[in-house]
Amino acid sequence: MLVLFLLIKDIFLLFYNKKMLTYEKTGAIFSSSNKRKQEIKMKKNKSPKLTMTAIGFLIIGMGCLIVKNFLPEYVDAQGLLHEPYFFLIPIGFLIVFIALIIGSIAFINNMIKLKR
Repeated sequence: MLVLFLLIKDIFLLFYNKKMLTYEKTGAIFSSSNKRKQEIKMKKNKSPKLTMTAIGFLIIGMGCLIVKNFLPEYVDAQGLLHEPYFFLIPIGFLIVFIALIIGSIAFINNMIKLKR
């Protein structure tokens, strides 16, 4: 759940700033016009491709699960359930799990590189 929250936070930052930017205070610079009180150095996210890959996998996996919900299934006269698209359930969960793993790796890489 935490990884999903972190992915959503990264998505928000990615689309809000057009690039994931992190601000690091590097020192105070005071001007007489009070326009700038501090110099801010911006660091780019080191793994936006991993984050976008995780988002893509998450969308595909959720799409599989949603599509499975809307496809027909029926019970025949003998009481046997027919689900011709059952394979979408394990594939969907597998893809979502892969997205969570990739998102975790991207988050950990980003945190490690930001601390440097």
